Amino acid sequence: MKILIASAGNVPFVGGSFTYMSQLKKGLEEEGHEVDIFGQSPSSEVYYLLNKNVSVNKGLIYLNIENKIIPEINKQFPNVHPWITDFETYSYTLEAALAYFDLESYDIIHAQDVVVARALGRVKSGKTPLVSTIHGLFSKEILLHLTTSGTLTEEQRSDVTKYVQNIEYLGCLSSDLVITPSNWLKNEMMSHFPDFSNQMIVSPYGMNIEKFKTEMEKPLQFIEDTNKTIIICTARLDPIKGHENLLNALAQLKNSNQDWICWLVGDGELKNNLKRLTASLRLNDHVQFLGNRDDVPALLKRADIFVLSSIQENHPFALMEAQVANKAVVVSDAGGMPEMVTHLQTGLLFPIGNREELSERLRSILLNTELRNRLAKNGNEWAETRFSHVKMVERVLKFYEKVLLVD
Repeated sequence: MKILIASAGNVPFVGGSFTYMSQLKKGLEEEGHEVDIFGQSPSSEVYYLLNKNVSVNKGLIYLNIENKIIPEINKQFPNVHPWITDFETYSYTLEAALAYFDLESYDIIHAQDVVVARALGRVKSGKTPLVSTIHGLFSKEILLHLTTSGTLTEEQRSDVTKYVQNIEYLGCLSSDLVITPSNWLKNEMMSHFPDFSNQMIVSPYGMNIEKFKTEMEKPLQFIEDTNKTIIICTARLDPIKGHENLLNALAQLKNSNQDWICWLVGDGELKNNLKRLTASLRLNDHVQFLGNRDDVPALLKRADIFVLSSIQENHPFALMEAQVANKAVVVSDAGGMPEMVTHLQTGLLFPIGNREELSERLRSILLNTELRNRLAKNGNEWAETRFSHVKMVERVLKFYEKVLLVD
């Protein structure tokens, strides 16, 4: 089969959904299939097929659409939130760009978000089946970003909520089959869109465990040695990851235990804000910002405890990697993480946003080496039986066969 994996975002990028895309592409190609990846270039200047000389200039399309659509939207909806007008322009630009690509040459198109699924549903031939994997709740993520940035008033919240939920609805409506990596995400989608019950299926992520273990043995790059217990958080510096709660919990932890350091691995829009917060909490001697790294597996091997304080999550690769790396994990009960961690058996859970509980969980696991080792062992054994990338690819191929038979 010839398969197109499509994203509305930049490719490649650092994040779980691109990890899924790249591992799926590799697995499908090992089975003899031809696979292309569509998305924006890292500079966001073009839409293109990754690693192929096929692209469309995004800027020219965007400018033409912007000049026509924004005045019309503002005329019909004078009080509309500017994010909506910007996103409408972006959505039409994506649709127009997709029309330049030979979509009919593919046997299957596999969308990676509701935005590109909606666009593909309007542009592609009706003969080509569309499978979509949803990696998170688009509506809640957008609302969180707009609220955190201070650009969303209570008066505007209702309109934006309806708009982003409509995008989710149209993305599902455009898809012949919708894959969610967790039961939590499926249940969330079903609570809003019960009509899609027959086309929504749960299929957890997989990863190349043996390759990851090999990368764990590689030497560390540019890291200071320490005798302290190392807490590690591998997550982009984004409001949804809850780093502010983590830093405040660490400030509480410092009052009773100082024999630790915390590595924050990743980059993002909150970097400067989080560095200022770290300084104001007097955590500069305990918290290190490592930025984006190529040696995450080796960092996980060197670390002792993994923490993830997300406000919203689905089925994070960061947690999967920590479990495969045989680390004791302390994570919030956000999204699908309780499906991955059983409290006091394969890790420790704490309520979303509860800094006191997070601090206490970290303190207990710092002081109790036996507990730390037992949780790490149990989590590792569970992960090794569940996260096979080979089985993930096998499941996806069965989904492709299902929609092709219907067609």
